[in-house]
Amino acid sequence: MWLFNTSVVSKVADKPYRGFPFHNAACVDGKLLGALWALSQIRDALPLIHGPVGCSWQRKLSLSGCRIFYYVPCTAWTNVEVIYGGETKLREAIVEAYRRYRPGLIAVLTTCASDLTGDDVAAVVETARKLVPCPVIYSTGSRAGKFKQVGSQDLYLSIVEQYVIPVAQERKYVPEENTVNIVTLGGRYCKSFFTELEPVLRRCGIKVRKVFFEGRLASELPELACVSMNIVPYPKLWAQELEHKLGVRQFVVFDHYSTNLTRQFPLGFENAKKLILEICDRLGVSGADKIIEEFYSCMLEKLFRIKKMLQGVSVAIERDWGAGLVLAIELGLNVKMLVFDTKLMRLRGLSDRAIEDIINRMVKYAREHGQDPEVVTDPDPCRLVEQLKRRSVKLILCSYWSPLQLYERNGLVTISARELSLFTEFGVTPVIEAGLKIAQRVRQGPAARPLMPLAEMGQELPYLCEPWSSLVTLFHLNRW
Repeated sequence: MWLFNTSVVSKVADKPYRGFPFHNAACVDGKLLGALWALSQIRDALPLIHGPVGCSWQRKLSLSGCRIFYYVPCTAWTNVEVIYGGETKLREAIVEAYRRYRPGLIAVLTTCASDLTGDDVAAVVETARKLVPCPVIYSTGSRAGKFKQVGSQDLYLSIVEQYVIPVAQERKYVPEENTVNIVTLGGRYCKSFFTELEPVLRRCGIKVRKVFFEGRLASELPELACVSMNIVPYPKLWAQELEHKLGVRQFVVFDHYSTNLTRQFPLGFENAKKLILEICDRLGVSGADKIIEEFYSCMLEKLFRIKKMLQGVSVAIERDWGAGLVLAIELGLNVKMLVFDTKLMRLRGLSDRAIEDIINRMVKYAREHGQDPEVVTDPDPCRLVEQLKRRSVKLILCSYWSPLQLYERNGLVTISARELSLFTEFGVTPVIEAGLKIAQRVRQGPAARPLMPLAEMGQELPYLCEPWSSLVTLFHLNRW
């Protein structure tokens, strides 16, 4: 009737080298992989892949290190279903999945095959809801619009539309005044804005009802509709739907569509304070200024000691890494150079106008904070080293694509965006953690024997050897 795939999930290190051609297949939050990851955050939810058994193998493609399902039920289509459709098989699989595992939620995930045959999944799910006592929803991955997180955006939107909103309307939920839910991305990511937001909001008189979605039960999901506001890391389709249908507001912490770098990366005390006051203002809570300053007093003392350790350290920041610039200024580093690789930015699909806007925005932000960095575009790596030494740069905050071994063997200290990516979140805590890491790296100095000191790197992408550099360049050109 249907196959329960029991293959062991591949264990791959959390290092998705995004410039390599396999990135699109293995690391992007696509339709199935993204939905499986999102569903794994709900403790008693069960995925059911509707299509050929090969589609259930996609869970093994994840290189992101995110928790994902060990077992994935699948309707296991044969040639018969490919020709005639698999609605009967899907209905039987839903009933069998509940009988075996008693989940709190079953999510049917369609595949290319079931989409092409035109199965009426909505009708099958509606029928199956009468046969099993748990909620059943379906996700087609077709409504994410311009959002790149196709799988997770569609999955959560489906849960809200097909489960949360109907339950809220049936039970006649009224949003509780001055209450919020905080939504994180799961795992380590975006935890800092919860650990700082939650206690300070409580002190300001705002009740934090729940933290979603990691570890929550399906029965708790309707509480997304019980609050005045859902605080989310990035814009979420499901939160927009709740705001539109039930009036539950959405507050975005990391607004990457903003032209203001501090709104994109609310690092440090002043930026965190502005954001918390904005939340309080939207909820109609006043008098939070003093409470916020008292809450952050101990953290600011630690940050002051770290800034003293880094006093006088000159830094260069590579590429369009705005978070690195905000972090450097919050740590009191002397920003001497901003280095942009416009060739690589164009390979990523950015127009000349967008590139110019990014450069101007970063320069403006630096000057607003008393810095006067030199802007360097498309430098030859060897000549760049000479410029860095001439400007007495000691530390480079490198992008994902940097020739680290070239810098290190020329006596420059490097720290990559990958190492600091978890410290570019919200508030003072990540600034302190990043400062300690940077201080340790500066104290250690450049590597005595950097890896691959004799490797000949490519001209287009100097972080790769020549054959890979040519291949990746070709891949990106064809992709865009």
